[in-house]
Amino acid sequence: MKKTIILIIIINIYISLAYSNGLDISNISIDQTNSTVSFVVNWQNSWNYTTGQPQNFDAVWIFVKFRDCSVGTAAQFTHGLVSTTISDHSLSTGVPILQFVNSDGVLNTIDAVPNNTGVLLKRITTGFFSNPISETIKLKITNLPAPGTTLDLRVFGIEMVYIPQESFYLGDNNTSNNQFRTSNVNNSPIYINGETGYSVYNGVSQISVPATYPQGYNAFFCMKYEITEQQYADFLNTMSSADYANRFPGNFNSNRNRLNNGGTYPNIYFTDRPYRAQNFLSWADISAYLDWACLCPISEFQYEKACRGSKQGYFPGEYSWGNSFKTAGNNFSGTEDGKETLLTGNCISGNTTFTGGDAGTGPARAGIFATSTVSTREQSGASYYGVMELTGNVFEWCVIATGTSTYSKQLWGDGTLAAGGTHNVANWPLAAASTDIIVRGGSWALTTDYFQVSYRRFSDQTAGVWNGALTTTVGGAFSTTLRTAVLGGRGIR
Repeated sequence: MKKTIILIIIINIYISLAYSNGLDISNISIDQTNSTVSFVVNWQNSWNYTTGQPQNFDAVWIFVKFRDCSVGTAAQFTHGLVSTTISDHSLSTGVPILQFVNSDGVLNTIDAVPNNTGVLLKRITTGFFSNPISETIKLKITNLPAPGTTLDLRVFGIEMVYIPQESFYLGDNNTSNNQFRTSNVNNSPIYINGETGYSVYNGVSQISVPATYPQGYNAFFCMKYEITEQQYADFLNTMSSADYANRFPGNFNSNRNRLNNGGTYPNIYFTDRPYRAQNFLSWADISAYLDWACLCPISEFQYEKACRGSKQGYFPGEYSWGNSFKTAGNNFSGTEDGKETLLTGNCISGNTTFTGGDAGTGPARAGIFATSTVSTREQSGASYYGVMELTGNVFEWCVIATGTSTYSKQLWGDGTLAAGGTHNVANWPLAAASTDIIVRGGSWALTTDYFQVSYRRFSDQTAGVWNGALTTTVGGAFSTTLRTAVLGGRGIR
């Protein structure tokens, strides 16, 4: 459904809408006397399955940001802190449709201080719900300024998928592109059945991955879609005006990127393709966005679990939908207005020049293959758990697994960026050049086996590998500030 961004003025508060693929947030109001923010969540295509496989659900991650209008745009927005007392909040004026869930999947719970930076909401009843719901939410925000302060207030929502605690296979029995395997003489994948640390062969050497590195066994929430152009614009529009140019990827109208910087406050950055996956995102951009949204980067192990799941073992050379059958979509059904589909295919790949729509080469709308006419993972391009486009569209930035990794579980962002617009989370890979990150999952520009779930050729970050493998789409030695048309990503909670 096409949605138009608007500005609603209520008393002395500036209110704007937030977007995702099947989600919008509207009717925002504030009661500074009681420190509450109210809004309506409109959400469609959600699910909650307690039987069959997989037994999981999707959810909405909601967070609040505000800025005192008197301090000017040089100050970044303050991230709202949510009361951890459930009774301080209200989820409906009638019979609730949604319920709280914390980041471990525990119902009717909010993450404890200092991670009370938002709320996760899921469906109460079981089943799949294609029709939109409309639920009135009231949250108590404990750090709201007192009455009399003029605020620019914004509420954001991101669709997430619950990846439950369970075992899975790491690797797929291949050896050609640094896939994880048991050893240099044993190509078997590694069975991950705990968070205890594992010895793995990474295609070059045997490494002992520390137990602190996220092994993927424990539960987590993964963004259902790659970061979209509207989500990235929302991020830029709440940064400090001194820093947002550092995070603007530029390249407007190149390879289907429609993120523009020609607007006026409060929408300096805007796009006419809000649901399209955002490309030209460096690691520095991705990590800053995830810190801002109080999410965190995904580890390589978590990436493979989110793709492969736990019940189907492994399939050599598989893509994220569980087999090795891939067809590039190339012909749009009509205008790219948020309702468009691709009439053929199950993946954005092959450097295809689109016909119809906006044409050109580049990424497409997030979740574009998940329509009412498809019934299988292969047709929709969905992972085992229902995460979209983990294969194709844009590359996924991940934290690489090494024997010396200091990256730890649940190191979520705090909603505040460092000067210059970079992340400030200890033990996240730095925004400066680093060998602690890797891209996985392939992109729209490639035609070969880069799409395979376990493919790790880019663990080699030398210029020859990056230049030779990605041809002109990267065109430079590896760097965490590198921006090209194939790079995007998502995060987890």
